[in-house]
Amino acid sequence: MIEGGLASMLPQVAEKTGQAAIPATSTTTLFNFTGNFEVLALFAVVRQNLQGNETLIKFTFNRDATSEDDLCASTDVTGDAAGTLLSITGTDSDVLAETAAGMLAPFTQANTIIITSDTGGTISLVNASEVNTGDLDYYIRWQPLSVGATVVAA
Repeated sequence: MIEGGLASMLPQVAEKTGQAAIPATSTTTLFNFTGNFEVLALFAVVRQNLQGNETLIKFTFNRDATSEDDLCASTDVTGDAAGTLLSITGTDSDVLAETAAGMLAPFTQANTIIITSDTGGTISLVNASEVNTGDLDYYIRWQPLSVGATVVAA
């Protein structure tokens, strides 16, 4: 049995599900965080087919009310079918990895990302497109690196 502060340092998962269509040309906060943590995996699952119009999305984070930083490059997900998995690689200049519906994908990324924060911040989805698009569910697998670190759905 793990006791005390050690149990709170184990990897955890936060999810944001049941979202409506992604608003056009918008930034949508997915998760709020406090403390220091390692991003082990960040991904979305397409619940409803994405529109055939150009759809460009990316994940970003903002810590301590500073500027927004990319977690991946803007990715064209036009026409992705329900069940498609969209995941970051851990390199901010890489596009999202797209895994077709029904295929298995790793639950970790090639490179982990460490986010440090004094006061907290957000992880968001940026839609650079002029069209609303299908529904996505969002998941983050993370590990605290400081006592009291949290990542929760916004």
